[in-house]
Amino acid sequence: MRRLGSFILGLGLLALLAGLIINFLIVPRAKQFPADVDETRTFDGVLNTTLNPEALATGDLASLFVTDIPVTVERRLQVLETDGSKALVQSDALVLDPANQPIQATESVYAIDRKTMLSIENFTDNPNVIASEGLAAGFPIGTEKRDYVGWNGESGETNPLRFEGEEEREGVDVYHFTSASGPDAILEPDPASLPPALPKAQLLGLVGVLGLPEATTSQLAGALELAPDPVPLSYTYSYTRDFYIDPATGILIDYNTNETRTAGVNIAGNFQPLATVWDLTFEQSDQGIADSKADADEAQGQLFWLATILPWALMIGGALLALFGLWTRFKHRDRGIDPDLEPQSFMGSDGSAVLDGGRQRIDDINDLG
Repeated sequence: MRRLGSFILGLGLLALLAGLIINFLIVPRAKQFPADVDETRTFDGVLNTTLNPEALATGDLASLFVTDIPVTVERRLQVLETDGSKALVQSDALVLDPANQPIQATESVYAIDRKTMLSIENFTDNPNVIASEGLAAGFPIGTEKRDYVGWNGESGETNPLRFEGEEEREGVDVYHFTSASGPDAILEPDPASLPPALPKAQLLGLVGVLGLPEATTSQLAGALELAPDPVPLSYTYSYTRDFYIDPATGILIDYNTNETRTAGVNIAGNFQPLATVWDLTFEQSDQGIADSKADADEAQGQLFWLATILPWALMIGGALLALFGLWTRFKHRDRGIDPDLEPQSFMGSDGSAVLDGGRQRIDDINDLG
């Protein structure tokens, strides 16, 4: 029985050690942005205002703006490369018209820390990585009830992500964060949708139909006369956003935003807005919410199994086995039994067998006769 007790003791210690390794070494490594992420979410929206490139090219000022276009927004996030706790991620956004034709497409590549989700220096040879700060690609696993700092790619600046409280979203307990900014100067306007300059004559004609105050129109007309031809344009960006985050996994359950881009000219170093050339509102679709919820449920289940059930079952089970093994060993030691010795026998004077397994010594066998 002592051998069995030793075996049980060893098995329990091994299980206890395995539980400790999983809990203190494997689980912390597992609580980071997965290396195989490649997900696309859909959003329903309305392009309230956008610039009509064809009308701009032909000088059709009456048709310069298009309004109230139903759109679908697709946002894809994928991991391109990992190196330990570092990841290279790409975030794409595609705005589609009712005919499923692209209106706008953007692509951003960031280097992030997989645990904190904070931006880090480029650790690859990818030349497209954007130098950023704060949260650029999502919230961390184990999101906390506090404010964070987010990245605004349009302005190249950080903006606060304010914690607003706990809520329930589609049956999921979430943390609500908000962010707002602008108007901020756009660092690199997309020339495909935001023309970098306009002919002076065309811009003068545009100023006359924008409905600006008369004093502003007169001031602009005078300033534009002295401007180069074509006249350089500048743009500003403003937004408001709501994030609804599953705190355990950092997964975005729901999201809505409004973003605007305004065109203007710089006069004596000051930005003079002319017109809003992009006004987009969108929110996560029902299918997008369902997909996010399913991903959160799956990730929570995996984390619960790995971080709670498995290590604690091994640690508690191992401790109980070890205690039982010790009890088995000491129980038989207390009885004066050494199971490592095999029972032996010899013959008494009357011919009867007397067992002697080393458990006791018979000093006198004469009485047996």
